[in-house]
Amino acid sequence: MGLFKIKICGIRFESDLFAAIEAGADAIGLNFYSPSVRSVSTEQAASLAKALVDRETRWSGKTVGVFVNHSAAAIAETVQSANLNVIQLHGDERPEFISKIRHQLKNSSLAPDTPIVRAVRVAKDLGGNAGTAELQSEVAHWKEAGASMVLLDAAVPGAFGGTGARLDWHALRGISLDLPFALAGGLTADNVANAISIAEPDAVDTASGVENSAQRKDTDAMIRFVEQAKSAFAGTV
Repeated sequence: MGLFKIKICGIRFESDLFAAIEAGADAIGLNFYSPSVRSVSTEQAASLAKALVDRETRWSGKTVGVFVNHSAAAIAETVQSANLNVIQLHGDERPEFISKIRHQLKNSSLAPDTPIVRAVRVAKDLGGNAGTAELQSEVAHWKEAGASMVLLDAAVPGAFGGTGARLDWHALRGISLDLPFALAGGLTADNVANAISIAEPDAVDTASGVENSAQRKDTDAMIRFVEQAKSAFAGTV
């Protein structure tokens, strides 16, 4: 079992936060990578966390903080201020960085066992058996370091994700990994069911796939995405 099944990432506004929850997402992602068009400041994230409390939202989902090459201290500070319950590493971090995060969380009187998701950027073509073995080895190292899940995203030179580029779903079908994996990269309401059927992930993650032209979340797109993903996971599509 993974940490979540359906994650909507890149939430920036309160209205989008509650629309995603109402749509049925069981995880939302807050992006703290400042160059990203979907980034939020620590203060904005804290405001979103406060909104959840103020509205007494009975939501048992995960609030995931997406970090790219942040320090362990910065991650711990943001976990506390934004009330995050999952950390996602999406940069050039190495497996040994997890122990630094655990140490910093403990020193900050936070839960040192906060789940950590590692984003792994995968080439569109895995490259056959050699590419598959390399991916399996990388995931195994992250599991050994203490990661709870991996998120497989399309590798795009010079980018850390959020590009909308798609993976080769067929290359992932039947692949054996040591951790549950979430599938990301170009997922929309129109293709998520097919992606789940082919790649057989434990979870799915979308950002640009449920946005309008103004890069705001589209409520109808989120509703359809969640409906299609839930049906596919249930085997009814």
